[in-house]
Amino acid sequence: MKTSKWVVFAVALGMMAVTAGWLKEFQGRHLLGAPGVRVGQVPIYDEKTNLVSPQSVVLPTNVLGIPSWPLPITTGEVDTLPKDTTFGRRYYRSPGSDFGVQISVILMGRDHTSIHQP
Repeated sequence: MKTSKWVVFAVALGMMAVTAGWLKEFQGRHLLGAPGVRVGQVPIYDEKTNLVSPQSVVLPTNVLGIPSWPLPITTGEVDTLPKDTTFGRRYYRSPGSDFGVQISVILMGRDHTSIHQP
């Protein structure tokens, strides 16, 4: 009976060692791709034309020939989210069309107090 306990212990220890080695190897092969958003020195303003930040998430000014213009960030967003949050917002609308699309990007900084359950 004592021998079987040592066998089970040795097998469990071996499985843990193999798993640790596999995780270490997997971590070394994991490569991150290019970031999903670009941040640049483009100022962004709130609804009252106050400067929110001298940098913002850079969104294209023209997509497939459809022009856009920047939209302000609401004061509610600025007051609610941490100060190190980076914003980006543009409105795209095809000339002669009533259909438009607003794109907003909110990039969290180091302050994680705004994280909540979805």
